[in-house]
Amino acid sequence: MSRSRRLAVTAVVMMGASLTLAGCANLPTSGKIGKIQSIPLADLPPGNQVGLIPRAPEPGWSSQQIVSGFLAASGAEAGGGGFNVAYDYLSPGFRRNWHPGSAPEVIDTGFTVSPVYTAGRITNEQPRSEQVTVTSDHLEIMVGRRLQAWPRPNKHYVFTFGLSNVRGRWRINGISGPGIYGKTGNTILLLDNSDFRRDYQPRNLYFPVSTGANVLVPYPVYISDTAPQLGVSELVRSLFTVPQTGSNWLYGSIGTAFPRHTKLESVQVGENQAVIDLGGAASDVHYQQLQQMRAQIFWTLTHSPYSGTGITSVSLKVGKRSASMRQPDFSNWVPQSPAAAESLFYQVLSRAGSPVLRRIKAGSTFQSANAGARFPIPVPMPSALGRGPFTTFAISPTPSFAGCRGRTLYVVAPLEPPGSPAISKQLPAACTSLTWDDHGHLFVAAGTKLFEGTVRPIPLGVQLVPVYNNSQQDGDTYASMSFAPDGVRVAMIFRGRSSGGVFVTVVTKMGYVFAAQSGQMLALGPDVSNPVDVAWWDADHLLVLDRGHGGGPELREVPLDGGPSVTVPVPPGTDSVTSNGSIVAIGVAPAGANGQPHILVSQGLTGLWEPITQGSTPAYSG
Repeated sequence: MSRSRRLAVTAVVMMGASLTLAGCANLPTSGKIGKIQSIPLADLPPGNQVGLIPRAPEPGWSSQQIVSGFLAASGAEAGGGGFNVAYDYLSPGFRRNWHPGSAPEVIDTGFTVSPVYTAGRITNEQPRSEQVTVTSDHLEIMVGRRLQAWPRPNKHYVFTFGLSNVRGRWRINGISGPGIYGKTGNTILLLDNSDFRRDYQPRNLYFPVSTGANVLVPYPVYISDTAPQLGVSELVRSLFTVPQTGSNWLYGSIGTAFPRHTKLESVQVGENQAVIDLGGAASDVHYQQLQQMRAQIFWTLTHSPYSGTGITSVSLKVGKRSASMRQPDFSNWVPQSPAAAESLFYQVLSRAGSPVLRRIKAGSTFQSANAGARFPIPVPMPSALGRGPFTTFAISPTPSFAGCRGRTLYVVAPLEPPGSPAISKQLPAACTSLTWDDHGHLFVAAGTKLFEGTVRPIPLGVQLVPVYNNSQQDGDTYASMSFAPDGVRVAMIFRGRSSGGVFVTVVTKMGYVFAAQSGQMLALGPDVSNPVDVAWWDADHLLVLDRGHGGGPELREVPLDGGPSVTVPVPPGTDSVTSNGSIVAIGVAPAGANGQPHILVSQGLTGLWEPITQGSTPAYSG
């Protein structure tokens, strides 16, 4: 959601008077654990949680106050035992039909409430019905327990509330909205961002990649802010099966180490430790599978990059086997940065106008601006690479090189040691983005088309096979792509008339090569309006270069939990971004014919940029 704007006056008066703090608790954040006794799940106490007491409607309230009060009551009661007070704002007929469930639609905290229509009168003073709209600049929805940004840049989202006069008092008799994901007025649960963040906690579920390697992939979810034991139980049970195909944007790339018929016997949470007891089929697994189970549970319960969990150690009992786990045991199971991103590559032009590739070792980047410029290392390249700069290029971990100019793709594989020839391939449209996965496969975006490329030794050439994106809309073009440090997830920027934005998905091979085989992608950055380039910052955050509404560049750190981004200042003319997980590099093309493109770097997301050399399109491997 965007940062809060001022509420309409009626909404401020209504909601400011309608809520009272009740009490709060969360997963533990500090302290020592005492003696823990085994507690069956059925006997767990309900516990306290963050809660607000909503105010019931009062006589004389206007239709706008009724709508504002209803939204406030919905937010206060979401994730609890029911919507008792919220129902008081509804007409008798709509009260019977409104069944909101647990998948809210999330709007800006600074939404506006406006009357739009009045019809009929039951007396000279009282109208028979009214309509009130709630307008938000951004919209997100819970899909399969994840928060999914609804990417429709530069649009407003309008929900219309119909109200009828029930014995001289306004009551809501219907709700209509954008109609996304099959939502109807009878199932809409509309929460503002502040209520949602209070009622739901961001967490990651961790699943191993389907190849069986010791690599875990995070799957962001939201859980109700319930008693600590119940929240931990929900997370552990969620690891027993992979998410259903209809909502699983990681479909085809992840599995779970837990066998079918695993049973959760008990859960205890004391201060900063969780004790988990598993039974059933889990008692008979082999050691490697047990290690994967331990890694899944440990990362899921101890690591949340968005809000923290308060749990630092986990004790897991599986049948007769017990183990206490701490951070060093599984620290390398979730890659945070590319494995081979030690050098920063960039391009310059020779006097003859041919592209020249250079690199700077990551360690020399911050000795000083002069030191960084004094020690660029030329990268030997074949001569048959044409004239003019590459519009985009990418370096693989091996390393290999791929670059594009217009519709021509050039590949040099391997890049080191020198001697490999340049291979060229014509594309059906102008190339817009290139990226490599950690298996040495090249992915080429050309307009609306995406290809996977491999170097064919005999006859020498590049073989391109189409990648079918089951979630791509007609006319959507690929603007930028980048593979995650785990080599499984890929970030994409789409441009389109009715869609577009920042997404994360996976590429799978099942006869054909698919992106988003399940038809689902993780839509991110609800406050990103015009993205142009994307890179990974770590396992849970993207760096997105955004043009913004005014056209000037903005660098945004975008979390994968669907939350709002954080803006990092960049100089005018910034046109590209790359990162190795600790250093961010941007390319800047100054305005004017005499301005020379140059590279700036920052240690972390400080916004303190240091110029290191002239050149363009900086790139770390990936």
